[in-house]
Amino acid sequence: MSSTEQTASRGTHGPAAGQSASGAPRTFRWTVSEIVVASTLAVASGVIFWGWNLSYHVVGGLFAAYPPAATLVHGMWLFPAVLGMLIIRKPGAAIYCEMVAAVVSALLGSQWGLTVLSSGFVQGLGAELIFLAFLYRRYTLEVAMLAGALSGFFGGATYHWIIPMYAYAPLETFIHIGCFTLSGAIIAGLLSWLATRGLAATSVLGPLASRRAHQEPVLRRRREAELMRPDPAPAPDAPVQSPAAGAGVDVRGWSYQHADRPAPAVDGLDLRLEPGEKALLVGASGAGKSTLLHGLAGVLHDDEAVTSGELLVDGLTPHQARGAVGLMQQDPEAQVVLSRMGDDVAFAPENLAVARAEIWDRVHQVLQETGLAGTAEETRDLLDHPTARLSGGQKQRLALAGILAMRPGLLLLDEPTANLDPEGTDRVRDAVVEACRRHGSTLLVVEHRLATWVDHVDTLIVLDAAGGVRHRLPAARIHDDADLRADLVQLGLWVPGHDPVPETTWGTALHPAGAASPAPLLTGEELAVSRERPPRRRSNRPAPVPVLHGVDVALPAGRALGITGRNGAGKSTLLLSLAGLIPVHGGRLVAADRLKGADGGELPDDPHRWRSADLVARIGLVFQEPEHQFVRPTVREELALGARQARRPGGDQPLFSEHEVEQRVDRLLERLRLTALAEANPFTLSGGEKRRLSVGTVLAAGPEVLMLDEPTFGQDAHTFAALIGLLREHLRDGGTVVAVTHDEAFLRALEAEELRLGEPGAGAVSSSAGTRSAGAAAPMLTGVRSTSWLGGSNALAKLFAVLLVTAALVSTMDWVSSAVVIAASFLVLPLAGLRLGQFLRRIWPFAVGAVVAVWGTAIAAEESGAVLLDFGVTTVSEGSVELGIAMGARALAVVLPSVIVFSTTDPTDLADALAQQLRLPARFVLGALAAMRLLGLLAQHWVTIGLARRARGIGTQGGFAGKVRATCSQRSGCWCRPSGSPSGWR
Repeated sequence: MSSTEQTASRGTHGPAAGQSASGAPRTFRWTVSEIVVASTLAVASGVIFWGWNLSYHVVGGLFAAYPPAATLVHGMWLFPAVLGMLIIRKPGAAIYCEMVAAVVSALLGSQWGLTVLSSGFVQGLGAELIFLAFLYRRYTLEVAMLAGALSGFFGGATYHWIIPMYAYAPLETFIHIGCFTLSGAIIAGLLSWLATRGLAATSVLGPLASRRAHQEPVLRRRREAELMRPDPAPAPDAPVQSPAAGAGVDVRGWSYQHADRPAPAVDGLDLRLEPGEKALLVGASGAGKSTLLHGLAGVLHDDEAVTSGELLVDGLTPHQARGAVGLMQQDPEAQVVLSRMGDDVAFAPENLAVARAEIWDRVHQVLQETGLAGTAEETRDLLDHPTARLSGGQKQRLALAGILAMRPGLLLLDEPTANLDPEGTDRVRDAVVEACRRHGSTLLVVEHRLATWVDHVDTLIVLDAAGGVRHRLPAARIHDDADLRADLVQLGLWVPGHDPVPETTWGTALHPAGAASPAPLLTGEELAVSRERPPRRRSNRPAPVPVLHGVDVALPAGRALGITGRNGAGKSTLLLSLAGLIPVHGGRLVAADRLKGADGGELPDDPHRWRSADLVARIGLVFQEPEHQFVRPTVREELALGARQARRPGGDQPLFSEHEVEQRVDRLLERLRLTALAEANPFTLSGGEKRRLSVGTVLAAGPEVLMLDEPTFGQDAHTFAALIGLLREHLRDGGTVVAVTHDEAFLRALEAEELRLGEPGAGAVSSSAGTRSAGAAAPMLTGVRSTSWLGGSNALAKLFAVLLVTAALVSTMDWVSSAVVIAASFLVLPLAGLRLGQFLRRIWPFAVGAVVAVWGTAIAAEESGAVLLDFGVTTVSEGSVELGIAMGARALAVVLPSVIVFSTTDPTDLADALAQQLRLPARFVLGALAAMRLLGLLAQHWVTIGLARRARGIGTQGGFAGKVRATCSQRSGCWCRPSGSPSGWR
């Protein structure tokens, strides 16, 4: 039997004599890590002592009826002596921790002065003698309580006979010392032993003796139990995961009406899908396709909604069949759960209690099948890749990979290839079809463009906007049934072989043969672009690696340019750079005099250096996510804003009169099929309606250069044709169109040139995209691991340290202790890989809040000392200023360590530690992880919303007051926007 097994068999007893817990010869020499841990514990205890001393007059008042009993709470001062010895397990640990804590308390201004030094030594000596009596070999509960008791007895004796502080009668002296002894046994001994057990089980203590003696047996027992334990069987009411278990679907007279809509989204639908059947679900916009998928997945909420009929999956309601149904929604961002790719794909199989050995096999398989990774080696490298650094198309692949890893009986896909490049579309489709064939899954997929799926499914189902099924027939009929094809064309569907925008629709070509190419409005030479800001001059910060470099581009007047390429190639980043919203990292971006305007000679060549008021009248940008650029409460006002903001180049004269603005708005409403929604809130529109509105907001302003990011996403053939008509009119008027797109029909309809951006791999994620230079701190809460020294430290240890510091600060009201914490925070920045400027940018809102707290407390607190300012209704005195400084410093001191910890801690690592080491409930851990991820997303969305508002001309007008109003507006837009449901604002 090994020494570790012996330790486990002995329960709480320590290692064998002369040996460590690992079997190595025992040594009493302190290691560097033990000195660091003991010092940290002692300093934190000293701060707590100081706060405890300040509040002791309140606590002691509880024993006013019998003062000798007050020593029942004195065990708090004995805590580091016992805890230090239980953790370090080396001679001198009790005395060292108690003495350092006493010194810190005295330096902070303890009311007991230097008395705490002598009492600290005596109390530490009492605990030390007990452990010495057992030759530093036993660390059981009994020994810990004995150590606390003797420490308490020595402390009480010191206060009576060595440093007399009390004048009690003999009986009262005996009771006083007895209470001190009892307090030491319970508060110092018992609580220290419990704290050590908890810390040892969480890896917080690191490679210390107590961890080796107590944690290793615990973890070994857990590992052995996991290896011996059979895979958990599914609950009686849970679906059984079968490799060939397609689910049957029955929809019987089902209707669903949203609470705030006048008509049902689905009305009286009857539908049957056989197990293993593959069906393509289509229909006009508003026919209820997505609603049906959400209902079958069990994610619709019946609160205040009107619903009737039945939805059954293998005879069960959708709520009972959860786990047997996988749903992929239109918005891939809404389906990313965890901050790293591997964890996100493994999330569903873990919840379905899939065998542990099988989960990661599935993860590797689906990452390659969906094209996120090319080889097995790349797959391993990408397991820790942050999901926050994926493009929209890559997130769509990731969401599908997570669904395929479930191997559900029913697979529900809502436009799964809308954001993908052509090569990625085919690969993802083939992966879905192969998965259905291999596992026998039933497939129901919604798509506007039928050509992608129609030859790979069994059945074509067409929903009627009035309710019910319009057509249900074999999918192959679409190729030879003329009546069916004509009906589908009328519904606005993209029918294979039918061109929704034939050349005869537009008449003459945009570019007659032989016509000379006009001069470019905007020219880029050897451009290098990245979303991360380049370092400032004289900064030693390493420059981020550009996602693209060496790009040459020219945008002539009257021409269209399509930027194409695989997902993740940097198309959207290049578009933001060309639009002047983010700076280029290399090369030259030059605007021509015509784009600047007749009076724009003073404008810099680079559009990024223009004011937003100059930018909006010259370059308009439609973002990939339409919601980012909505700033008005109705659709009509959104369209009018762009036209009203437009100015004639080089001046402040409005480009359109108010009457012309109204005319343009009415025309756009009609052309974009939004007339019926003119007074609706933009955030309550469907995905396709939002996309059309975002394009209209830019068209209304009339800039010469229009830039669009995936403008045809979610559009049916009718709205696509209307959009093409508007853009061709813009080109005929001499404007320029630049679009990031995968849509070949869009490029052909605009007679666009193509700038194709290349990237190795079929849409694969570059594992180097998430790497950082050595020692760098990661962006907060994004899943990017920090490579700094603190970044490699135990997540729970850092969290525990922050909690100790916070507890100490909350219990005090003194600017000295807060100043110590603030100074220490700045001193550890090199260990966190944080530069001073970077750290200041992260804490400036809290610093402003601390200043406000100082001023607010100074004018609101009671007058004390000399009056410094007299406002009549209130005064500012020396005492109120001191109190304000203490309040503000404490607030800032509480925040700074947290910022450092969250800058160097990966959210998933922290969540794993909470679940696996602290054994916290999974619901709590996942909720905390989702909150941390959403906080990171909030920071990203804040930046994007700021760029979108600059693109719409909001942000710099009116000097400082205008900037403040714009910032407040941006904050309101970020916090108040609805969650995406059609129910409106929340």
